[in-house]
Amino acid sequence: MESVSAISDRLSIPKHHCRCLSKTRIVCIVTNDWYKCLRQGKVGTFPATDIFNQTEAERLLAASSISLPESWLRIAIKVVKKQEQLVERLRIDNLHNGNIAGNIFEHLVYVAHENFNTQWKTAHHLYLGSNNSKHKKELQRFSASIYQYVDKFKPDIYINLDSTGTILPLSSKRQSTPHPNLVPLAVLIETTSHFFFVQPYFSYTLHNVVFFSPSILSSSTANSLFIVYQLLHAMHCLHQRGISAKGIKLSNILIDQNLWISLTTPQIKTWMIKAREESNELLVVSNNCDALEGERSPERRFRASSEREELVSQAREVLKSCTYKQYTIKDLPSIVDRWVCKKLTNFEYLMILNHLAGRVMNDPNNHPVLPWVKDFTTPEFGHRDLTMSKYRINKGDYQLDFTYNSMIGMDDNGDHIPHHVSDVLSDITYYVYKARRTEKSILCTHVRTNWVPHEYPSSMQRMQEWTPDECIPEFYTDPTIFVSIHEDLPDLEIPQWCSSAYDFILKHMAALESDIVSEMLHHWIDLTFGYKLTGAAAVKSKNVYLQLVDNHKCISNHGVVQLFTEPHPHKLSTSQIYSSLHPPKIHREVLQAQMMMFSSSSSGPETVVHELSSMEVVDLVDKTRPESAVIHLPKNYDILQPLEDYESQFNFSNKSLLHLPATEDQKSKGYVDDEVRDILTEDLAVFICNMCEIFLSPKVRALGPNLSNIERYKLIRSICTSDCDELPRPLRKATGFLFKNLIIDESSEDRTVFRYLSDNEEGIPLPSPSYLLQPYSHILPFPEYFDKLYTCLTEIKQKDAEIEKLRWSKMTPAEKNSMTKCLQREKIPLLEQFLTKYHCKLGQEGLDILSPYIEELFENEITTVQAAWCFLNTMSRELGRVETAKRLLPHLIKLFSGENSTAKHVKLYHRQFLMQLIVRLGLKTFILNFSTLLVEAVSGFKDFYVPSKFYNEELLEEMDQEELTNTSPNWDPNMAMNRSPNELNIEQPNEFSFQTSYSWETGKDESTQADVDEIEDDFPDNMSLEDEEEENRNIPRSVDSTSVGKVSLGSEDSENQQSVDEENSVEEDGGVFGSVASIHSISHLLEQSRDKLSSIDETNTDLLNDDNQNVEYRGLVSDTESHDEEDENPKQFYLSAEEGDDTLTPKRKESMVRSETEDLMMNISISSPTDILNIRDVATESVKWLCHKLGPVLTAKHLSRNLIRMISLCYMGEEQLRPLEKTDSYSLKSSKLIVGDTHSHKILECLGFVAELYGEQVILLQYLPCIVDLVSVCQKRLTHRSETGLFGALLLLRYVIPFLSNKTLMDVISDVFVKDTLIPIIKLVTSPSISFPGGSLIRSVISHKIIDVLYVIGLRLGFEMTRTHLNQPMQLFFDAFNFVHGKNSANNFNLESTSPSVIGSQGSEEGYLTIKMDSTTREYKIGTPVSVSSIHMAAQRPPKHEQSSKYHSLSSINLPDEREELNSENKNYDNKEGGQQELANVFTPELALAAYVPICGVFGGIHMESNLYCDDLMRQLCSQQDQMADQHLQQSDDTVIDDGKDTLTSVEECGNEVLGGIGRNVAMIGNRIQLTESVETTSSTITELGRNYRHSGILSIYPDDLMFDNSETYKGRHLRGNWLAYWEHELGLHERDTSFNFKQIKLQTFVGHTNSIRSLYVMDSENSFISASKDKTVKLWSLASVGDGNGKCSCVYNYQQHKKSVFSVAYVETARLVASCDSSVHIWDPFTGVSVRHLESSKYVVALAPVPSPSTLLVTANTEATLRFLDLRTSKYAHEFRCSSGLMRCVAVSPDGKWVAVGFSTGMITVIDLISGIIMVTWKAHDGEILQIKAFNKNRLVSSSFDQTVKIWNVEDGKEICNLKGPTEPVHCICFYRNQILTATTANRIGLHSSVEENSSFSSTKLRSDAFKGVLTCMSVLPLNRALLIGADNGSIRLIC
Repeated sequence: MESVSAISDRLSIPKHHCRCLSKTRIVCIVTNDWYKCLRQGKVGTFPATDIFNQTEAERLLAASSISLPESWLRIAIKVVKKQEQLVERLRIDNLHNGNIAGNIFEHLVYVAHENFNTQWKTAHHLYLGSNNSKHKKELQRFSASIYQYVDKFKPDIYINLDSTGTILPLSSKRQSTPHPNLVPLAVLIETTSHFFFVQPYFSYTLHNVVFFSPSILSSSTANSLFIVYQLLHAMHCLHQRGISAKGIKLSNILIDQNLWISLTTPQIKTWMIKAREESNELLVVSNNCDALEGERSPERRFRASSEREELVSQAREVLKSCTYKQYTIKDLPSIVDRWVCKKLTNFEYLMILNHLAGRVMNDPNNHPVLPWVKDFTTPEFGHRDLTMSKYRINKGDYQLDFTYNSMIGMDDNGDHIPHHVSDVLSDITYYVYKARRTEKSILCTHVRTNWVPHEYPSSMQRMQEWTPDECIPEFYTDPTIFVSIHEDLPDLEIPQWCSSAYDFILKHMAALESDIVSEMLHHWIDLTFGYKLTGAAAVKSKNVYLQLVDNHKCISNHGVVQLFTEPHPHKLSTSQIYSSLHPPKIHREVLQAQMMMFSSSSSGPETVVHELSSMEVVDLVDKTRPESAVIHLPKNYDILQPLEDYESQFNFSNKSLLHLPATEDQKSKGYVDDEVRDILTEDLAVFICNMCEIFLSPKVRALGPNLSNIERYKLIRSICTSDCDELPRPLRKATGFLFKNLIIDESSEDRTVFRYLSDNEEGIPLPSPSYLLQPYSHILPFPEYFDKLYTCLTEIKQKDAEIEKLRWSKMTPAEKNSMTKCLQREKIPLLEQFLTKYHCKLGQEGLDILSPYIEELFENEITTVQAAWCFLNTMSRELGRVETAKRLLPHLIKLFSGENSTAKHVKLYHRQFLMQLIVRLGLKTFILNFSTLLVEAVSGFKDFYVPSKFYNEELLEEMDQEELTNTSPNWDPNMAMNRSPNELNIEQPNEFSFQTSYSWETGKDESTQADVDEIEDDFPDNMSLEDEEEENRNIPRSVDSTSVGKVSLGSEDSENQQSVDEENSVEEDGGVFGSVASIHSISHLLEQSRDKLSSIDETNTDLLNDDNQNVEYRGLVSDTESHDEEDENPKQFYLSAEEGDDTLTPKRKESMVRSETEDLMMNISISSPTDILNIRDVATESVKWLCHKLGPVLTAKHLSRNLIRMISLCYMGEEQLRPLEKTDSYSLKSSKLIVGDTHSHKILECLGFVAELYGEQVILLQYLPCIVDLVSVCQKRLTHRSETGLFGALLLLRYVIPFLSNKTLMDVISDVFVKDTLIPIIKLVTSPSISFPGGSLIRSVISHKIIDVLYVIGLRLGFEMTRTHLNQPMQLFFDAFNFVHGKNSANNFNLESTSPSVIGSQGSEEGYLTIKMDSTTREYKIGTPVSVSSIHMAAQRPPKHEQSSKYHSLSSINLPDEREELNSENKNYDNKEGGQQELANVFTPELALAAYVPICGVFGGIHMESNLYCDDLMRQLCSQQDQMADQHLQQSDDTVIDDGKDTLTSVEECGNEVLGGIGRNVAMIGNRIQLTESVETTSSTITELGRNYRHSGILSIYPDDLMFDNSETYKGRHLRGNWLAYWEHELGLHERDTSFNFKQIKLQTFVGHTNSIRSLYVMDSENSFISASKDKTVKLWSLASVGDGNGKCSCVYNYQQHKKSVFSVAYVETARLVASCDSSVHIWDPFTGVSVRHLESSKYVVALAPVPSPSTLLVTANTEATLRFLDLRTSKYAHEFRCSSGLMRCVAVSPDGKWVAVGFSTGMITVIDLISGIIMVTWKAHDGEILQIKAFNKNRLVSSSFDQTVKIWNVEDGKEICNLKGPTEPVHCICFYRNQILTATTANRIGLHSSVEENSSFSSTKLRSDAFKGVLTCMSVLPLNRALLIGADNGSIRLIC
């Protein structure tokens, strides 16, 4: 709790907001504002309102709590208390400098280098011993160690709470970016007592995974290996920073949901050591020393920063502890050996010799002596000659010879004995040395009687020159000896190249221990303690000491002592090659031929030479053979030198010490003491433990948290040694090798360490993390793609880190949002490039690692669209349909269901992207999940928002404004007209056709090019989401009218364009809009819309008068492009063979996003709102394409049914009922346009296309019953939802009228149109007792729709039929006006309240309309012309609605729940008026004018007067409304809006017959209005209506436009005969009816084969199939609803390269190739007809079966009982499995691709595991030969035999589940439909088992001769269409349902 208290006190985080993860690591919950403030360098406070209570905080802090309230987050804080404890100093350099090898050459160089170094060090240690002393670890204060760590891993933010400055004492060198596998250090907070490391919080650890979720790792070996791979990278990073990884455990390896790991840092325990007391003494510096080092920081004084400091510290310890005194003369042999072997320092050895010679510290006459080693002139040079004594150097040979010779024979008494040296160190010299630290009185006593300071040497250089004696130890260890205690005696000067006295002793000591001195020191020892003290050697060396030749006449307690009598052996020097710890560089010749193989991986030979130079010197030689190269030994290498050294040491020890060298002891220990190697070895052991614990979690759960690494390793090694089955198979060899060569060394007394045996059989050096990561090491079997995958994901993690930093930065929200989008989108190219290059190598497990990152992009709304473009095709191809549906389908559904659409969403609704969904997910999955979403998109609710003014700032969110430049701020209608296509960057379409190089065999019957199109729809090859530039592809462009927004599919060309470009170009062009027509270009799409509108503008003025104008009208939607124009320029194109041969590799242009967005932005800027091609336009064309592709049954079930339901939904909510004030669309025509009309018109267009495609029977059997149902629901219960059904009924009824023939229309007009639809709706609308839930508003809009329907029907029927059939509905409708405004209603209704205007003047003419003459046209008009803006009085005009920024989607409409509607059925709605008041509000003069004028036009005025008893009232109401408009016209000051006028024109008469309309050439006959023949005029308006009433849309329709278009375009596909019966039967089935109803309805006959059909394969889309026959051909067929069921179709392609009868054919989905078999296997491309490979074999192939996707394998069975697996990627056999149960007859592969079953002629069945090849089970299944086996699911197998039985088996154990009874003949065909089994026999019997259970029912049907002729040979089922394909022995194929 101490850490929690510190956090609470200093960081202001409440204590109960903290939870301890460990003693020092705390998780805290904080607010976003607090953390943001912290990331900006300040520590904020918690407001009292932002603090949770204790219980809530505990719940949120719980480890199992994942989600947090908004604006809160969790962080982890590592609390480190400052201490004065000594800890191990972190290394400055790295632990291991090995980098990951990029090629095999680098790997071999590394291995050779490491093995050479290791063997050298081992031999050096074995024969020469280790260093002269044990290396002492460098220590420093704990706080200083923290600073050093922070310097390696710099935090983003540093805060010092107790200091005004916030400067962290770090080095200026900045480390590289944070490693992605280490937890980043976000903020470091320092106080006087603590460090606070603030880091992100991770909810999971690797220990959680292996403990609670082990299946995540056990299910995929690649996941586990990739975790191990990341762990190695993290350890490598730590080693590069000089930090050990020995503290790693599963509990501190953090992991996220994507299995990306992060190591917790810092791990303080790895730094701590148990510092002994003497260690503190070693590092503590005295106060005097501190005084000399004022410039040194306190931390530096307690830190051994270099090897020199270590030597001085060690020498101080020797002097202070007097360890040299513990040795005796008996120890001298071992001491000499240790020094020779460099186990003792020179200083320590000389002190021991001084001690053994009797010298004592601080004894002036007998003080220890050391040699002077330098003259102090320069730091590098000036070394002393150690072969001569200092006395000799100082006095000179001449003086010494004179002294010695002069004393020879002076007297015989011996008073003058010849000698050279009197003493090694006199007392005078001793006190001169220590004069600065000795009292004056002592100095005057021993040196000079008088005190003369300048007589003492002033500097070290002068001291060394003056003295004849040797040096003392203080000059090597004590910096205080230079400081004078006398005022008149200055400090002893040090050389200029030393900064301080302490620096001098460091360098002086370094000189003593240097190699130069060490090599010559044995000479000085001989002079001072050795054989040169006596005898001839002393005389020769001029080193005769007086004390040794004076015969010792006086007793003395000091003097010179001779210790050795033989020459002292020299110390092994590192200058000798063999004595150095580091191996030498050897000259090696590298051949030029050897350099060639490395040129690709290196920049040149120089680079390789530089790489080799780390181990050896390289010379390039011009030779051809490697054995001719020469290895040169190093210079000065003497191979006999070690022998001579040993001989010298042996002679010395034997003769002088009477002792032999202890060579055996040196060889007894075979391990090198290497600190770095020990760290790496222990880290390797830790890595092995963690790796094994991942897989052995059940057995090692008992491991305690405090278990040492040694104990962990022992336990895990014992488990793996006894039982390694728990480990994955790829890791068993690796762990066996590591456990074998990594041992525990317990020979050392003080510690137990890990040792790696370098001399292993494999020759592998110590496996460091960098070595294990190398792809060439092969210790750990990492897949080859791991390296690139890790690099890719590392870049992704770096993007995430940058986004996280942006989140807490000080940037504005707009800047953050823009940069975040850029970073998020940058992830997609990274992943896409990796997938493009390595998708073939990843496999299922590799995709398991990558898919979470791709799914994140799908989930992110910023990247979801682009991710769908880029990854769907590649991912689905590699995953297969099942896995794709599992992983990507939810994201795709969410993408299509989203409400916030952008312009980029348009491509998702194009048919080429939809084709990808169909191919990659399967047609069934597509229909069930996307058909409804596609229909919703047709309504326009998913359209992206286009603002009314195209300012750039309004498009920031939708158009990626940060990428756009040079856009126009405002829309100018003339802009597009004044600029050329080139200026607008609009691609010009080009027409072309391609003559294919192969022959497509087509028949002469009813098979058309559409059949080819259907086949090609099934084979989209090389799908991608990107297009290529035209100049790069050299492919001409063509306009695809079937895929461009508003272009009708009314021509024959449009049907033919359902061809190869639709589906194949999805992959081959590389773009979702990448067909040859370049629909990918937004500008191309916009051009189509602009061309269309321009065409409308040109022809609009002629529509009223041109009787020959062929205008196609479909209710609300009018397509003004004539078919004649389309026919003149047919736009057909076909896929070229070259395109078909394209590879599966998707192509992408780097600037795709930018070019798209700029293109779209430019076109939006220059286009009007109606020109913008939106989602609804593309979705509409896609729905039409689907209707053509799916066939009549699936279209009716999944498209047209949903389209009808969607019409009603378009009018749900008040927003959809809001009037349209203005529209530029000429296709919307109604008496009152509302918002819902804009949503429904595309739906009606699709429904119209279905009726046009499949004939009017669709209307009669589906549309009209749905209309009647919608009305009947409202009659039963009127709710918010049901009342919108009236809109659907009226709109659909009105829209289908033009599609009905005259005969059909007359058949249904009375009952369906009038009786079942119009009359019930009119009664509902006019009933005063019913109150609509939507109130007056919805009743009013429905009334207008009734007017539209009556008018359209009247125009179509003509006067007579209209008066006959519509008279009753007309009277019912107008009766409501009489009810509201009639005399009987005067008491109940105030007429003034319904209209503010005054009713016309009373008189004899008050019931008549005023007749006026138009001054411009000179025609009589009824009423006054009204301005567009004058339809409403100011008091009546509703408030203007603001343009909604986004249409509400269907799911967002706020409607009452259905149950609430049921409960409130009989209740009055709140805030709603009663039925009578609603009638008063609806049936106003305004509605009267809108209704009476058009209705009178279709009934005729005379008929209205005679049959409408309230006709006078209606005229009066029209006059009243006319006066009101006239008054407003006068008030408008002649401000008439011209651009939006819609004229109300009359309908012309045919001949002399008036067809309708009032106001043109009106003549008065008595009191009646008489219409005469029309006169040509330029304008013929009788009134101008307001913006809410576009009467021109109704009254400009010509009767000819409403007549049935007897077009021949789709006549062949109209439902009739058997197709109609089949369609009607399927349509009448309930949605939940899943039984296969076999009615023997013949639908199609396929002729072309001349012999028996042996095999059939139906494509997933069920619009094409492949057949194989005995006639040696394989044919490709199209399935389409053509004819009446009796027609015959021929194939669309014929493969004729077989030489024998073809008995089997298969289609491999992933490879998109066909394999057919005639004893040999042919592989061919169905798109181009090109043969890919013909595999001849001596082994006769008898059966084949494809392995389900994503596999590319094909299983073939031959006559030798062998299964061979053919890989279609390489078209070669990959491997084979041998079986031995007889002759193979048939094979079947499980749906999940896990096993293959083989049926034999002996009745045996064998099931083999496809992965391992192991036989799972073999059993005797039947008594006779196996005829057929099929995999029902992954656990069950169905088989049939000649013994007339059909059995179901359990694959796991081979046990029989049940015997399906029923068939009386041998079953040779088996098919599945859902859970039902279809069987067929040669007796032409089709059997159906209702289930796979024992008690399933069985029905059998004998094929009728009229439905099927011949003998049934094979059968295949179309599950979606519930039909059968049956092949006969006569070569014919029948489609039967």
